[in-house]
Amino acid sequence: MTLVARVLVYPVDRVRFRRTGAFDPYASGPATHASTMHYPLPSTLAGLLASIGYSRPEPPADPLEGVKALLEGQGCACRSVKLRPGYVVSRGKVYAALAGGYAELQALRRAVPEALEAYLDALEAYLEGSASRGSELLEKAGRALRGAYAEAKPEWRMGVGLERAVKVAREGYLYSAAELDLKAALGADAAVAAEILGADCASTREYAARFASDGAPVKVEVAPGQILLEELPGDEQCVALLQVTPILLPEPPRTSGPLATTTLLQQAVKSAEILLATSTLKPLFDSKTTLVTPGYSLKDGRHRDPLPGIAGNTLAIAKANPRKTYEEGAGLHSDTGWGTLIPIQLPEKLCEKAAKLREKHQQKSKNPFNP
Repeated sequence: MTLVARVLVYPVDRVRFRRTGAFDPYASGPATHASTMHYPLPSTLAGLLASIGYSRPEPPADPLEGVKALLEGQGCACRSVKLRPGYVVSRGKVYAALAGGYAELQALRRAVPEALEAYLDALEAYLEGSASRGSELLEKAGRALRGAYAEAKPEWRMGVGLERAVKVAREGYLYSAAELDLKAALGADAAVAAEILGADCASTREYAARFASDGAPVKVEVAPGQILLEELPGDEQCVALLQVTPILLPEPPRTSGPLATTTLLQQAVKSAEILLATSTLKPLFDSKTTLVTPGYSLKDGRHRDPLPGIAGNTLAIAKANPRKTYEEGAGLHSDTGWGTLIPIQLPEKLCEKAAKLREKHQQKSKNPFNP
């Protein structure tokens, strides 16, 4: 029996999924600027659920303890729970959070095979010395993806710091902050969504809470049902793996050269054979290795120490068991939702071609795609 539930977070108004770092309207310099991501970090979502579910005086060291307490409090059957975030749902459709916006999942299933076929043709043209042909095919790959994509444009506002006692403006204390309006982007019923693996809930329960760094009011709904898991086959096949949350790594990358991204992703994904990965197939896939702060620890009262990671979105062609790879995730702290990978079925011929091009690519010193 598959144990799976889902959580939906409905913002009442605009919300800010702020990047890590200081923000204070009473400061000057970079701390007076607050940008927003298009989707919250996995630790933010886990912390929201844990704050609702955990009622003891001391916060849990592991937010999944709080998530499990929330589920058990509403009568859900639980075992070892895992979060799989990276989704937005609206008007009955499921969207994946990608590249500063959202891509409808069914449209991605149609677009990704076409885009990857064009990408492999482009890579082959480059390896054979035809740069112009490669550029044309790469543009074709990008066009195949654009139809599935809806950009999320943040709204900026200006403010001024106030004297705390008399509420008058403090001279020189201007700040700017970006906010995201999910309802305007995707519809009035848009909600940040995640699957909870290992939980079976018989009924739906709603909670009022405050979300993200600025405490925006939200309605949280924990309900029976799945988003993706039960659609995934359990046998090995040719798939595309879409990275929708940052992957945390145990140590800084030591890979370089023509297949750096492929090698790095293979180290993070234990349950799949990564044939070829790309970090630069725009507009949906654009990632980089950087330091990632994995959230704020309520128990310690500080931000957790940063870890090296793959931020943004990577796309890979792989031989994998879709369900197993989705359940296991990639990299460190995958149970909390880091390193969520969405599998999409591909024709077997794309895996065969990717394997051949990988062999060719290993012989080249110059890498036009950074795959």
